[in-house]
Amino acid sequence: MEDYIAIKKLVFLLRTQLTPKEEPILQEIQSVLGFGKVYFYISANTYRYRVTTNSENLKLAILFNGKFATINKINQLKLWIVVLNADSVKLTFNHNPL
Repeated sequence: MEDYIAIKKLVFLLRTQLTPKEEPILQEIQSVLGFGKVYFYISANTYRYRVTTNSENLKLAILFNGKFATINKINQLKLWIVVLNADSVKLTFNHNPL
């Protein structure tokens, strides 16, 4: 599984990428959360879960805040929260892993 958080035009894209046989996992995530979209990318032969609206990104930032363990993911989360806070959101970054 490949996942990442990217900034594109000041909108965060949370993408999680799985092989076709694991597509039900992404459908379940979308169903439980009630937002985001699952896409199939033919060129990569993978399914991806994307969240692109500011309100959805805020919900995920709150959900993930303080839950990452690796330095790379913690740094991505910190940048994510900095950008969200620049848009009048006041979310406190929790740097404590898990």
